[in-house]
Amino acid sequence: MDAQKLSFYQWAMEKAEQHRHYFLERPLDSDSVRDFSRQAEESLLRQKQMEAEDKGSFEEFLSHYYAQYICCQD
Repeated sequence: MDAQKLSFYQWAMEKAEQHRHYFLERPLDSDSVRDFSRQAEESLLRQKQMEAEDKGSFEEFLSHYYAQYICCQD
């Protein structure tokens, strides 16, 4: 970054473009596409099931969320 006088944003965008070109030149085979599609469908189904089972309020969620960090407080 320093040698090329790039901002972090410019450097990150160049890296993103390099990765984009790399993966566009190497398309996934049909088995991989099918497997990723299946995993996505299963994930969405699990998410719906988890959300349907959730009975707590948002306040309860926050309470449990912040409770996990009690050990890190002074």
